[in-house]
Amino acid sequence: PELFSMGCGLAKHRFPAPSESEKRFRAALLIQRWYRRQWARIVVKRNCSWAIFEEIEYAGEQNQQKLYAFFASCLQVLPKNAKFLPSTLNGLEDESNQIEIDETYNGAHLRFPLTLKSLRNVLESFQAKQLLHAKYIVGLIQEAKAILRKQPNINRVSTQATGEITICGDIHGRLDDLLIIFSKNGLPSPTNPYIFNGDFVDRGHHSTEVLVEITKTIF
Repeated sequence: PELFSMGCGLAKHRFPAPSESEKRFRAALLIQRWYRRQWARIVVKRNCSWAIFEEIEYAGEQNQQKLYAFFASCLQVLPKNAKFLPSTLNGLEDESNQIEIDETYNGAHLRFPLTLKSLRNVLESFQAKQLLHAKYIVGLIQEAKAILRKQPNINRVSTQATGEITICGDIHGRLDDLLIIFSKNGLPSPTNPYIFNGDFVDRGHHSTEVLVEITKTIF
């Protein structure tokens, strides 16, 4: 390269061409500068994406907490001798025998004690977008309650007998996701154990169906 300096006269100076090592060093600096700039952009995008995800993830739970606080405040101002409170809050199981099934019901039918065939029928009815009658849901709750009362608060599981355990969580009331998990990993059974670790029914449109399917795994 040539450099022309200004003054009383015109002088021309010649600089030696950069060596190969200098070219490589300059190229390395440019690559390093570009890499750091791109990595900084990735970090900013990742932080923004995580912030948006947290807002969406916990928005439903915050709304549920507000709704719970609202109903709790309503119960505090209601008279303690209100006749409908015991029937609504505590007497649902006692009234299960009084629930009648009309002739238009086309969903699955259950008989207690439950069998594997009846449990599969419920799964197939959910896949066909059919509803399970309230009488059967209350019956499932009663059966599950009786079984859970006999079990300890903490259950130990091991892979020694089965070789593997499927850990499932964060269904959020999405029945299709649960059915896909069952399709890929098989239905829960003594030889195919599952661990359900929470967040089953919040925010989803099929929370009742998901809860019924998870409750069935107790039997």
